[in-house]
Amino acid sequence: MNTAKILALHCSFASIDYLLCGVPLRIRLSEQCRKLCSLAIAQTPLITQFQTCANENKPLSIGNHPNPQVSCFHQKGFSIITDFILGKALHAFCVKGVLQLGTFHANTLINMYCKFGCLKHAQYVFDKMPETNEASWNNMMSGFVRVGRYHEAMRFFSQMLEHGVRPNSYVAASLVTACDRSGCMAEGALQAHALVIKCGLVSDVFVGTSLLHFYGTCGRVSEVDKLFQEIEEPNIVSWTTLMVAYAYNGCLKDVLTVYQCLRHNGVYCNENAMATVIRSCGMLGDKKLGYQVLGSVIKSGLDITVSVANSLVSMFGNFDSIEEASCVFDDMNERDTISWNSIITAIVHNGHCEESLEYFSQMRYTHTETDYITISAMLPVCGSAQNLRWGRGLHGIVVKSGLESNICVCNSLLSMYSQAGKSKDAELVFHRMSERDIISWNSMMANYAENGMYPRALQLLIEMLQTRKEKNYVTFTTALSACYNLEKLKMVHALVILLGLHPNLIIGNALVTMYGKFGSMAEAQRVCKIMHEKDEVTWNALIGGHADNKETNAAIEAFNLLRKEDVPLGVLQKKKSHTLYIFFIKLLVSMMKNV
Repeated sequence: MNTAKILALHCSFASIDYLLCGVPLRIRLSEQCRKLCSLAIAQTPLITQFQTCANENKPLSIGNHPNPQVSCFHQKGFSIITDFILGKALHAFCVKGVLQLGTFHANTLINMYCKFGCLKHAQYVFDKMPETNEASWNNMMSGFVRVGRYHEAMRFFSQMLEHGVRPNSYVAASLVTACDRSGCMAEGALQAHALVIKCGLVSDVFVGTSLLHFYGTCGRVSEVDKLFQEIEEPNIVSWTTLMVAYAYNGCLKDVLTVYQCLRHNGVYCNENAMATVIRSCGMLGDKKLGYQVLGSVIKSGLDITVSVANSLVSMFGNFDSIEEASCVFDDMNERDTISWNSIITAIVHNGHCEESLEYFSQMRYTHTETDYITISAMLPVCGSAQNLRWGRGLHGIVVKSGLESNICVCNSLLSMYSQAGKSKDAELVFHRMSERDIISWNSMMANYAENGMYPRALQLLIEMLQTRKEKNYVTFTTALSACYNLEKLKMVHALVILLGLHPNLIIGNALVTMYGKFGSMAEAQRVCKIMHEKDEVTWNALIGGHADNKETNAAIEAFNLLRKEDVPLGVLQKKKSHTLYIFFIKLLVSMMKNV
């Protein structure tokens, strides 16, 4: 440790001991502090002197006692301090009364402590200030937000209003950010917006941008559009926040519209904006614009940051260009979890299962942290018998990393075990879930149905209805496939009608198929007649049901009805309608036998 830092430690500890010890020792420590202070040069600003000594590893020069006036400070005060120990030492001088702090320098001291994340020290300085101003409150507000203490930031803001301090744009922006990140929209965010309007700050670029981000994360795109129009002079951060809000809410075409508008007006986007645009191009599958954006990035000399590279990997993955995605990934000097997730997701998306396992092994070897996205991307690969060992290993990682509470991960585990035919393992995961969504229930029901455990599937449907969880078409399509006799089929059909899901195309097709399976073609025809929409699956099920039940004439009538409804006969040639074609051949054979 260099001389300046040793001096800083001595001075800091001396000041603390001074407050805690008895009077005789206080006198001795006070003398020690005066000797330490005499090491500073009176003609040189104290902060600059300390900083220079720390950087150059030199001792402080012997000189006179520093001038106890504020003028001895650097004009930026404590803001130029880059070392916490040095800053604390200077504060120790102030505590000893060697230096007298005005409001300005006290504010810079608060700012310094907030910068180092020491809110307790910052609060102490704030509380001891004889006079505070807007900057004092703003520094504290920003400090609370910076370290993630959002609720305290909002309480602090309430105190500020009680003291009659009018918030400026920086305070208002900090308040909105605190409301945004704390997730307390109902409690404070709308009130904060109302206050911003009342103070006439809604057009301020800092406040407006904070509001854009808040409403974007809340999914309120219409408010985002209105707020952006109210910002008088939006900067590139505002435009980027607008694009991020659109992307977050799935308005990908709007992202590209904003980008093209900026490009047309000669506005250069920063790395965050380009990453958002590139990712949007990939999700939309717009190859032409995607490569144009990449060309703009290269032409402008923009740094290929980690976020930009991650977006490129994701975009090439969506374009099914695995070679390009791998090249970008391999050229990255620095990778984070998102980088690995992007390349693994791209490879899995394109069906390269074995390669995805290799990348996952490399990720683990580099000790990069895995998150729920990593696990959720890898689990579908492990449903086959040869990869189930990997799946069980991933399950172990889930348990160790505390991801068992993540619904997305648990649903992927359910799907993997179902695909592997491991109903007991899937059942264990399902019962251990602290929270279940509709995908969880549907996955478990499908697992039972696919593995021939039909009574359990229907029992699970009853349990789901009792929990009053939201149901969808997939729920009842799965339940219909689990009906093992006509009685159960009619029971589920009654539930479908009761819940108003009939005659949806998917449900209707399932009903026609199942009634045909149990030989109840009259019910199948009745369902078919009230369906507002039919496709080749409908006709496959109806004509095939008649054929399987040896109702040749009815099958021919159904085929003629297909022609009367102007359904193109080309459906017979489609791969999806291969079953219909086979059934029609069977009908012809049956008719020839009867001749």
